[in-house]
Amino acid sequence: MLDADAYFPLSLQPNGKKLPMELNFLSIGESVRKRREDLGYTQNDVSEISGVAERTIRSIEGGENSNLSNLVKVMDVLGLELSVQIKQMGND
Repeated sequence: MLDADAYFPLSLQPNGKKLPMELNFLSIGESVRKRREDLGYTQNDVSEISGVAERTIRSIEGGENSNLSNLVKVMDVLGLELSVQIKQMGND
């Protein structure tokens, strides 16, 4: 079973669990790299399966801003997903 805390250290949590740190490309890249390594895949493996260039996978794992389509393809291969939730607004 996937341990969400191991791969989603920030607000990427699939269960909606809120954590204090801000979501950013570096944290996404770290999560992608950790999951890839835990699955025993090389960057080349993920490239071949996803159709995303190995250079782009290196960029994603390095925390560089990436095309959302490529990020989703890579995350799909690794069994990860991004989600968007409606933010709770205060009654100010």
